[in-house]
Amino acid sequence: MVDMVETAITDACGYLKLAMPEKNMDERETASYLLAQAALSPYSQLSREEVRSLFETATNGPRRTRGRDPSRMTARNLTIITAIRSIQHNYGFDATVNPASRKASACSIVAKACERAGFEIRENAILKIWQKRKVYDQERDRLLKEWGLPPVGN
Repeated sequence: MVDMVETAITDACGYLKLAMPEKNMDERETASYLLAQAALSPYSQLSREEVRSLFETATNGPRRTRGRDPSRMTARNLTIITAIRSIQHNYGFDATVNPASRKASACSIVAKACERAGFEIRENAILKIWQKRKVYDQERDRLLKEWGLPPVGN
């Protein structure tokens, strides 16, 4: 079981390094990031021309100048949720377990992967993100609809 946990952590770490949005992304870059994730999804049936057109539409707009960009946080949180779902699907771990249990969970594996990948986010924050996954899924689907893309399966 320890080997499977370590393999899952390594896989999640690799995914997070590739998929996690940059800290300094502005709103337009975040829109581009979310669009790219949606377009590269196995559920996407868009042509390159459609993706290019949507990309230009999503990235034309005013740049955000101050404060924390909520769309960047949404992108980060959706990436974390995707990593948790991937660990569940590929390795069979439950998303969460009783804190008194010594068993690994998908959330604890993603927390360790975040730490190894150099992302400053603790397990309790990852648990809160997981608890709010339906809200983030709805926000993702709203953005996809706004951009003319089909919703992604959960």
